[in-house]
Amino acid sequence: MRKVSYILEGSLGRRIPVDVFDMVDTPKATVVYLHGFGGFKDWGDNDYLATQWLAAGMRYIRFNFSLNGTSPEYPTEFVDLEGFASNNYSHMLFDLDQVLSFLDNAEFEKQHPGGQRAPLVLVGHSMGGTVALLAACEFAAVDAAISWAAPAACKTPWERWSPERMQEWQQTGVQYYLNGRSRQKIPLHYQLYQDWENNVCRFDLETRLATCKKPLLVAHGREDVSVPPAAASLLTIWAPGAQLSIVEGDHTFNRKHPAAGAGTTPAMAAVVKTSLDFVHGLVHN
Repeated sequence: MRKVSYILEGSLGRRIPVDVFDMVDTPKATVVYLHGFGGFKDWGDNDYLATQWLAAGMRYIRFNFSLNGTSPEYPTEFVDLEGFASNNYSHMLFDLDQVLSFLDNAEFEKQHPGGQRAPLVLVGHSMGGTVALLAACEFAAVDAAISWAAPAACKTPWERWSPERMQEWQQTGVQYYLNGRSRQKIPLHYQLYQDWENNVCRFDLETRLATCKKPLLVAHGREDVSVPPAAASLLTIWAPGAQLSIVEGDHTFNRKHPAAGAGTTPAMAAVVKTSLDFVHGLVHN
């Protein structure tokens, strides 16, 4: 397995660290992973997941959104709280576009040959899954998308906040998210809501998915309390022909960070198998 890392230019002057995993010169597909809210590319068992895609003959790429609160120097720690507070869906789509443009340039092809002829599949967890579905609707370079435990709205994390908290957010300009792992109070600026308000049509998943002709897979944990499985059902109702897979597991499919050991959980193994079968179906059709 070969891993090559790059740094790209991201939103608001921040940087996007990218890892490219290769095993073969002519991959069957290129898989790009998008982490979720409060997550990062090196979360949990992601190294193990990389081996699974590679063993299936695929190229695997993962990156940190530039405003996810980490930095290239500290890729698993929330050291850039101002960046986190400034993040929104528009910035994440910009970052993803930067990554996709990088994969499409001649220099990348020289270093990693064969990938431009293979299907490009986005795989996103939680909020990253929502971004993956939006990007499948928006970016011509994307051939298919897989969401793992994705919300059915671009309203993370404020979708279920009370009217009183929303009003306070507007008045003060900031609310705080408690990171359960690091115990940090991480700020969220009101611009996150304003980004949604200013892009209602762009971020309307129901309307966007209704016209999306690309293959989609929606996977979800039956015991997910962070994003209830009903969200997965909605997504597959809105997206004609989307595949639905419900497995036993919670929002992270019973995984933790740091990973408890080698391998993964039975729930995640089931999701990976379904995802691999889905991508193999694209390759053979």
